[in-house]
Amino acid sequence: MKSQSLAILPNDWLEYLANHRIFELTSKDAQQASRTFDRANQYDTFAQQYQTRVIVLRGSDLIVAVGSQLRLLDLNAVKDAWIEVAPQFIDAGQASNDWLLDIPYKTLATPSIDFTIESLNVNSKGNLLAVAGQKRLAVVCLPPTGFSHTTTYSSQGQVECKVFVVGRDIYGDKARVLKAEWHPLSETMTHIMVLSTDSVLRMFDVSGSIDESEQTFDLSPTYQRNNARRPSRGIVLDDDLGSEDEAVSFAVGGKSQKGSGWEPFTVYFTLRNGHTYALCPVLPFNSVVHNRHLESLACVVEAKTSRVLEQYKLDQSDGESKALYYLFRLQSQWISDLIASAKTADGDKITVRTTDSCIPFPIQRQGPFRVEGQPTKAGGQNEVSDMLFIRTEAANAIILAFTDGIIETHLLGSAVDPQWLMPNNSNTEWETELGQFLHSTDVLPKATVHEAIDLKIQSSTSIMLVRDPLYSDTFYAYHGAGLHRIALTKLINNIAVLEEAYQTGASHQDFEKAMEEYSAKDSQADVQCLIESSITRINEPLIGATIITDVYLSYSILALTRSYKLTAIELGLRQSQLASSSNTSSKLGSGQAAESQIPNGSLLTESYTVPELTQPKILVPQEFGGKKEVVITEESLLFITKSSEKIYSSIKELNKSRIQAEKRMALQEMEIHRQIEQVQSLCERLEQQQIQDEQHKKILDAAQVHGKLALRIDSVLRKVMGSQLPELSSEEKKWVESLDEIQTLVAGDQGYIKRLEMLQNQVSSLQERAAKIQWRALGGTRKSALTSAQVADLRRLLDKQGSLVQETKERVGALLS
Repeated sequence: MKSQSLAILPNDWLEYLANHRIFELTSKDAQQASRTFDRANQYDTFAQQYQTRVIVLRGSDLIVAVGSQLRLLDLNAVKDAWIEVAPQFIDAGQASNDWLLDIPYKTLATPSIDFTIESLNVNSKGNLLAVAGQKRLAVVCLPPTGFSHTTTYSSQGQVECKVFVVGRDIYGDKARVLKAEWHPLSETMTHIMVLSTDSVLRMFDVSGSIDESEQTFDLSPTYQRNNARRPSRGIVLDDDLGSEDEAVSFAVGGKSQKGSGWEPFTVYFTLRNGHTYALCPVLPFNSVVHNRHLESLACVVEAKTSRVLEQYKLDQSDGESKALYYLFRLQSQWISDLIASAKTADGDKITVRTTDSCIPFPIQRQGPFRVEGQPTKAGGQNEVSDMLFIRTEAANAIILAFTDGIIETHLLGSAVDPQWLMPNNSNTEWETELGQFLHSTDVLPKATVHEAIDLKIQSSTSIMLVRDPLYSDTFYAYHGAGLHRIALTKLINNIAVLEEAYQTGASHQDFEKAMEEYSAKDSQADVQCLIESSITRINEPLIGATIITDVYLSYSILALTRSYKLTAIELGLRQSQLASSSNTSSKLGSGQAAESQIPNGSLLTESYTVPELTQPKILVPQEFGGKKEVVITEESLLFITKSSEKIYSSIKELNKSRIQAEKRMALQEMEIHRQIEQVQSLCERLEQQQIQDEQHKKILDAAQVHGKLALRIDSVLRKVMGSQLPELSSEEKKWVESLDEIQTLVAGDQGYIKRLEMLQNQVSSLQERAAKIQWRALGGTRKSALTSAQVADLRRLLDKQGSLVQETKERVGALLS
């Protein structure tokens, strides 16, 4: 029992969540976790690159991996129980953890998972869970959210789930699993991309074959070197394969949207030494894309093709324009093949098949990126640990996390477009020319190191990156020293302003001014340490972090240590500009009201108005205008003198305004320092005063009333959500069961569809026999072996079969409708 000195708020349940039994460990589990997540293992060169994430969210279900066991907890049930018991704690003035004992967690029955789980990843549909160990990869079919009536349980009370082991003959000692991620463009949401220690990236469709990959990409530098050709200009990047050249992480380009470029079709990957590469186009054989996305790409490629063709016509010796024309024609053909295979899906989405593409060449590895700035030099114990792709409307960025605690932000300067590897010793001239062009440094993708963030970590550690589901410009980094929140908001906003000036067709001078303003603005990332091991005395690495973004639960982040101690931190939602401006004005108003109480008066006794500066208008007379040659006469000299005087007087006024503005800025700086001193003095006076018992009681009573009101609000919110999303009634459950029976009756092994196919085959066979008989009856070479009575019987049989087929079709149509 612990005493509560202040009122309880609705989201205080997060503080108690760490005491739930789902995080309990046996001594054997604790020892196994300590060995498994020891990322300082000097005998494993990939120890700090294994993806570590043993806690994930599926809607409101929290999934935790303990050893080889999967546990699941409904957070809605935890919040509901908290809302019921919290008012009692407020009245009693103390709280306990006993209420958590009434909230059980579910254990998933997964006997096929006989390895220690190191990473979890839920697909976007929420029905599949990728479970990865170092040498094994499995996919678990999750039960429905909330455990519906169809959920089955084992004899031990565990929830039965289907488990599929992926790549059973692929992953093991020679190819260990580094990272697994679901592809967002998959039509069935069943395509998963897996990077292993053999530098091979494989894409599996778990709805099809789980033993063989649908697509395979060799990321090792030797693959590119063996297929390289000597260009006529530029250089060839011949990498010597070593431990620094091994691929250690990758990231996909995100979903297909209306204004997307080639990013959704791109896979980015990084080597141990920090070199970044790209593959494009990479997408599942059956994909879902936005209709406008393909249309816009087709228009862009067509415009590029026309421009390059015009340049080549002007200078036919320009080999670059000629090679670009070949490349754009391949891209146009690829898009045309996708559009030809398109079928309408939900809304503006269409499904496409990449297997229908007629381009016979393999995808070329593009890179390394030509990085401007000062990138982190990897080497020795400093290596890339993880990679993240951030996509916003203003800019795209690649985030690299190094084991020495450096987080690098790379702004992508040029878009990665599709490129294919041309065959060696080709007899076709255009293939040879295009191959030489694509292997030159001129076509390497570009990036700029915007910022290198130092997390000030004392020792080498594994750093994992997680993006924020609500804000695309924010991500989190968890590691052995704690958890950091990194927001690129200022950078993205400044780039958006600059891009808007460019898109609106600003003049050259206006755009240069916008560039100067962009350079003067603060574009550094906002870095906030949410968990610091040295302060919290945990002194253990974090092995997982997940973010809650539910309107009922809260907006918060859950982080788990190696000993399975949970830390929950409530995050703040961003306010709109209108709200922030109103808050600012209210603060200014209150500050002005309290200004009279400050002992010393303000230094800003006079209001400051920005002087209005007008650019002098100089009207050129007609005799000096147009294309006429200027003749130096007395009139022209007089006109130039007057114009110069106007400009000079304007410059003098501008200089005066500058001096006044500088004086005002100095005065305001002095006023800020004075106000800070006054506020500090008031704070010291308040700290010296003791709060009276009566005032303390009033504050406590008000806080308790506020806490009860907030709990009631959340309770009403939960009821409203329940009324809008109610559970299935008994009649609805029976109806669902009847639908399942109808589905089996129609599409089962002995269903109507199978029977209909059999009948159609029989009818076709009988029709062929009848046609042969009729042909023989009308003058065939051989006499028919059937009599007229037999032919009549055969016709009656065909009519009967036809009516039976028609009746079956009608019944199937009625059931499906």
